Amino acid sequence: MVKNQVRDLEADLALCEAATQGPWVTTNNSNYDLLIKGEGRVLGFLVSAEDQTFVIAAREGWPYAIRLAQQMEREIDRLQNELQIYQECERRQRGPWD
Repeated sequence: MVKNQVRDLEADLALCEAATQGPWVTTNNSNYDLLIKGEGRVLGFLVSAEDQTFVIAAREGWPYAIRLAQQMEREIDRLQNELQIYQECERRQRGPWD
């Protein structure tokens, strides 16, 4: 991924929603760590505890963050529209000498 690349939040959310539903957990084996779905289905092998923590947290956190970002984008659009309406009203109320 390119640094500072604009994300397609709809595509990212679709990717999250297409993934195996959680909860995801890990289990330790003497040779490796497994990433598993709650009822025991193996999803992958992970090397570090940090990767395990990240993958499990991202499974729930990323969709939440995307939805929140989409909500904030809609709110920004709404506020920009209201500001534009206010500015237009202000412009109309000014006299010819303002």
